[in-house]
Amino acid sequence: MTLGFSLASNVVEIVNLLAFLSPLIVMKAGNALAAFAPGQVQAMALMALELHNAQFMIILTFFGFSCLFEGYLIIRSRFLPAVLVY
Repeated sequence: MTLGFSLASNVVEIVNLLAFLSPLIVMKAGNALAAFAPGQVQAMALMALELHNAQFMIILTFFGFSCLFEGYLIIRSRFLPAVLVY
């Protein structure tokens, strides 16, 4: 279970790194976006950054579940003395 959440978190994070490049691609598109006003192009770049923020929240959710499962496994393993766990 922990491995699954960690793997999902890493996959979403790799995809999320592409969201960092998309504002640069939009702003440097040149003549390809000449039909749009400069404000519209800037709004598209801002939308890509907002997409990155939303994806990062998904990554943190997977990471949180992974930490919960790992903590549960550490408590169950009796690796730590009971005084430190409770």
